[in-house]
Amino acid sequence: LLVKFAMRNNFFERLSSRQRWDASWCLAVWGLAVAERLREVLFRSSMESRSPEMFLPVVSFAVTSGLLAALLFSFLRICLSLHMLIDNFSFKLLQTGDFLDAVEEWNVLQALLRSSSSSMNYLFLVLQTTILA
Repeated sequence: LLVKFAMRNNFFERLSSRQRWDASWCLAVWGLAVAERLREVLFRSSMESRSPEMFLPVVSFAVTSGLLAALLFSFLRICLSLHMLIDNFSFKLLQTGDFLDAVEEWNVLQALLRSSSSSMNYLFLVLQTTILA
């Protein structure tokens, strides 16, 4: 629904570009965290005591932190989309000054905000539960 609204208002490319930038940052931070965990495991073990089992905590950390990073990115993506939708609406309203058309578009945007925020409640609950666990 967010994508259709973004395409209709002609700022889908800007939104996609910003989301790619945020995705690369999330992926880079996750990769650095996994690399640091691997470095720590390799540093604490001697060459003789290295076995495939010692890498199991690193793999489990990579999977669980990857899932958490994916949840965080999806939360960030939705919030960024909503933020850009509101900015686009405000800019277009100031640019055109057409209040009659703005009322209809604001109603659509308000419905989109309401449905997105109710969906984000569950994502936020899962995210907090995951962080606390």
